[in-house]
Amino acid sequence: VEVIIQTDTHLIHGYIHARHNQRLKDELNANEQFLAVTDAEIINEDGEPHYTPGFIAVNRDKIVWILPKVELEEQEEQEPTDG
Repeated sequence: VEVIIQTDTHLIHGYIHARHNQRLKDELNANEQFLAVTDAEIINEDGEPHYTPGFIAVNRDKIVWILPKVELEEQEEQEPTDG
């Protein structure tokens, strides 16, 4: 699942690999301390990729929110355009 993750200090784009037949929420509620994120991009304050590791383990205690990117794209498609 392609996601955007806000931690205490960073914004991360990447993929969380949910187990077969599980929701993203189920994966987030797993008992493991770290959440595996692949094809990650750590975004700087200007919105540009600062670092692009192929893999990063994110401490679940530091996650503020997670947004599936498809939901953001769907919302952008529904927003009215000017003109």
